[in-house]
Parts: sequence; structure tokens; C-alpha cells
Amino acid sequence: MSYEKVDQLSVTQIGEVTSLNKFSDNLEIIRSLSHGYHEIFLVNNKTLNQDCVIKIFPQQVPNQPSENFLKELRVKDLNSPNVIKILDYEIQTEIIINNQPVISSYILMEYAPYKDLLNLISKEGSDIDDVFIRTLFHEIVKGIEYLHSEGIYHLDIKLENILIGENFQLKIADFDNCYKMSDGRISFRGTECSRAIEIARGKCQDPSAADIYSMGVILFALKTGGTFPHTEGKNIGKINLYNLLENKPEEFWIVHSLLLKKSSEYFDNDFKNLFMSMVEKNPQKRATIADIKNSAWFKKEIYSKDEMIQIMKKKLLRDL
Repeated sequence: MSYEKVDQLSVTQIGEVTSLNKFSDNLEIIRSLSHGYHEIFLVNNKTLNQDCVIKIFPQQVPNQPSENFLKELRVKDLNSPNVIKILDYEIQTEIIINNQPVISSYILMEYAPYKDLLNLISKEGSDIDDVFIRTLFHEIVKGIEYLHSEGIYHLDIKLENILIGENFQLKIADFDNCYKMSDGRISFRGTECSRAIEIARGKCQDPSAADIYSMGVILFALKTGGTFPHTEGKNIGKINLYNLLENKPEEFWIVHSLLLKKSSEYFDNDFKNLFMSMVEKNPQKRATIADIKNSAWFKKEIYSKDEMIQIMKKKLLRDL
């Protein structure tokens, strides 16, 4: 695909309404998707009649693209159904923000219209069937396996960074903290509760193992309807789930069953074994992608692509 380059963009904020207008006819802004350090907008490419997302990265140093932009740009040539696709980018362009010109970079990427995994499972609670969970998890594993095969390590895998695309496929997104082995020391500290222990402690030496840990957190959240396995150093009442997970796993499962008001059989042994192998404290002993794919829980029944489309339609379109 080829996209007409944007020479100048204008971002105007009026109260809570934000609009972006570019001085050409190719991209039409539909609405703002996110405010903060990166402005993100839903746009329509008029030439292709296709909705896309544009993410803007202001340059803090003149003529120097931001580190986050350069990291996210690493996936521009990747091609996987489970990784968000970059359609176009501009290293340097002028954007008008609140009537002030700001030199920025931007990335144009495919639009995932059905939000993210957090939105999906928060609607479902802890009553999602295991076949559905497993089918979603297969897609996540495929996406991460592909990234690792290309030498890319996400390091911020969480529910909000797994989007749901046009055909209801899961899409791993937000690579502005991703890592390559040539980067040297890992300084990124990840997202609290989703990150690996060694990431939180600033001692990560194996980014692949760190991604596996975060995948384990997502697996647990899928099973429990959005409940995290622990809250790191914070107690729930007088209970420290982080400590139980590391030192008293049997109590860990009992407490979570009680918190979810489920029977002790809610977490079956195959699920427990897979999860515990993915969040093993020692990264060198942690499960690999191959171990995950060979686990008893992972190899059980999954839904077909057509079955998943029908299920996702019912779950995601029922409130529209």
C-alpha cells in the first residue's frame, strides 16, 4: 500500500473535543482515541476508503526522532495476522498543536475496531469457557512467537496492548518500549502487575523470558475475567499474593478460588502447571514458547476460525 505523505498536520483542542486536520485531501480525522504523551487519532484514508490509526511522536530534540518512535518503527516490515501492521510513517513533519508548530514524527497503522482484551474480558467476568480462553491464548502465543523469531521482544505485554482487529483476530500493539538484543541493557521497568519480576527489579537479562512471564499474567487474567495473579508488593487485606505465588503456591490457588467465589476445581491441574511454569521466579527455569505449546492445557480443544468469529460477534456486537 502507498499513502500520500502528510506535509503538515493541525491538532486543535476545543474543550473535550479534539480534531486534527491536515492540509491535503488524503486523511480525514474521525475522532481522538487517546490523549497524553502520544496523541492517537482514528482517521479515514479517502483514497483507499479505509480507517486507520495515526500515532504522533513530538520530537523533544530538533531533527531527532524520539526513541519511542524509532522503537515502534522496528515492526514496520513485520507481517503477521497477530501483530498490528504499520501502513506508513513520517520521520519528520510539522504539526500544529494549539496553534503552535511542533516538529513531530508519526506512524500510520491498521485500525483494530473492537478495542482490546481488557474490554472483552471485563464484559465476560470469570465465566468464560476454557475453549474460548485457550483459542485466544493460541493467537497470543503465535504473535509473540513470531516477534521473537524476528528478534523483537515486546516487554510491555498486557491486556490493553492486545487489540481485536477487523476479523476478530488478536493484534499485539504498542511497540514503543520493545527491545532488540543489540540494544544493550534493559532499562524499561514495564507495567506494574503485568511485568516480570526481573523487569520490576531492573535486573532483566533475558527479554524472551520476561515476555513469557507477562503472557502468564494474561493467561491468568483471561481465566479469571481480568483478575491479576498478584499486585506485586501490595497486600489485599493482609494477604500478599506475590509472596504466596513465590513461596506457597497451594495457598495462592486457594486464596484466588475464594476471592473469585469458585470451587477448588475451578483451576484445573493442567492450567495450574502451565501458569506456574510461565511465572517461574528464575527466568532460566521459566517455560519457553515450545514448552507452552507442548503443555497439556495448551494442546486441548480450541475453536475453529469460523466458530471464533461467530462467538466474538455475539460478545462484542451485542451492546452496539
